[in-house]
Amino acid sequence: MNNQKGSIFPFTAMMSMLVFLTILHVTALHLLEKNFYFDTKQYYVLDSLMQRGVAQSLKKIKTAPEALVEEEVLKTGKVRYHITQISPGEYKTDIACETNESRKKQAYYIYSNAKGLITSWTE
Repeated sequence: MNNQKGSIFPFTAMMSMLVFLTILHVTALHLLEKNFYFDTKQYYVLDSLMQRGVAQSLKKIKTAPEALVEEEVLKTGKVRYHITQISPGEYKTDIACETNESRKKQAYYIYSNAKGLITSWTE
């Protein structure tokens, strides 16, 4: 028993390290995928808020085209828009959206009453 060459302990240590690194890798992939799904959801929430802001501001321009600032609080976030008349029949609307998780998106557009459509859009 004095001249034994131990092979079980190094093999066990290497296998334990391999299993540990595999578990670490799978955990990192899971967290990365979870963050991706969260970011994707926030992107679509912001897009929905922006569409809501555009629809509401266009309705305000068509019914009462004076300059106004309005904020709408929804369960997914806030939409704020500011309508200003830049020339007779043309209105500039600044829209700012923010989700409940503090993700923000801003855009503005120019609406022409004569053409009845949005002539310029900038995000």
